[in-house]
Amino acid sequence: MNKWNLDGFYSNLEDYEKDLSLFETEIEEIKTFKGKLHEFDVFKAYHIYEEKLVKNLYRLHGYASLSNSLDLKDTEKTARIQKLSLILNKYSNYSSYVSPELISIGEKTILGFCEKDEFLKTYKFSYEKLFRQQKHILSADEEKLISNYGPVTSVSGHLYNSLSLTDRVDEEVLYPMEQN
Repeated sequence: MNKWNLDGFYSNLEDYEKDLSLFETEIEEIKTFKGKLHEFDVFKAYHIYEEKLVKNLYRLHGYASLSNSLDLKDTEKTARIQKLSLILNKYSNYSSYVSPELISIGEKTILGFCEKDEFLKTYKFSYEKLFRQQKHILSADEEKLISNYGPVTSVSGHLYNSLSLTDRVDEEVLYPMEQN
């Protein structure tokens, strides 16, 4: 069977589990920014914090998904990716206030923050897009409610992938020889 070299992510499962536990604790910090994103320093600190989280998430997700992808029948590896998905749903729930809060602050202020700082300039396009689509953003309470349905709405996709990939039987297809 094929095997990925996952040393670029983690050299062992214990290191992964340690970082996953730390990640789950760190995501709670996003709640501390609520109601304060109108302050430039807090706005910038939020982006620095989120960028750090995303880098850790890529590493965690890469390890979990690649280790799972070669053998979907391995329930331990499948449970690992599911646990990460549940933690991500928590993060989504905790951060559900961000878009509504930014919209309430206003496009002029947010884009002004992005223009004011070199680090934040990379977020300008994302915020222009957010404000173009603001009519599709719900209130903070409604966004939080929607985020609670993440695990439920993804079940059918996970089930399909599990059944279609783990229960499949490879078959050889032979093509008839071309006639001259």
